Amino acid sequence: MFFKLGLVVVLGYIPAATSEDVELAVEAARKAFTRNNGKDWARATGAVRAKYLRAIAAKVNHEFVKSCLILC
Repeated sequence: MFFKLGLVVVLGYIPAATSEDVELAVEAARKAFTRNNGKDWARATGAVRAKYLRAIAAKVNHEFVKSCLILC
């Protein structure tokens, strides 16, 4: 939602995930986790994992801000 001078404007709706969406996400996570027999992620340091998670968060934030700029 967007708040402006006491007004509330709905910018859009995000559909709930279906069970198929969840299954696809779980399968993708399993593949990523077990790549190279799980050695890549399991052996990654906390700093390396944090780097990936921060990059994902930055991309999500960028897309959110971009969508707000388009809709505002």
